[in-house]
Amino acid sequence: MTAAYEPGTDWAIDHVVSVTDGDTIRVIRSQVVGHTDDLVIAARDRRRNGVAIRLVTLDTPERGEPGYTDAGDDVAVWLLAHQGRLRIETWPGGGFDRLLGDVYVTGDRANTLSQWMLRHGRRGLGWDAYLEDRA
Repeated sequence: MTAAYEPGTDWAIDHVVSVTDGDTIRVIRSQVVGHTDDLVIAARDRRRNGVAIRLVTLDTPERGEPGYTDAGDDVAVWLLAHQGRLRIETWPGGGFDRLLGDVYVTGDRANTLSQWMLRHGRRGLGWDAYLEDRA
């Protein structure tokens, strides 16, 4: 049976494959897509290297810019602290073959990685919000 993946849906994060930088991660996700009385039908990302996710509302330094390593380290620290309890909501539109995503802790939808990075990352100073250039 083939399952259709709907964007904007909620997924469990089975495995964080890598932290690309302070606003992009690669994960393997799964979700329950249906069930019968005695059968649960699940969908799971099939790529071994996971799916690239661009974290919503963040704009951290790119490779070669000051703070690049610190931003990636901050993301890794938060993910490790919440390992095994991570969920993600994803949408199309992350650019560069990525999805947009909002990572949060199971049972605490307000505890998101993006919000933590904006408020507390970089040793308590926070990272910049993504603001679309409207010039």
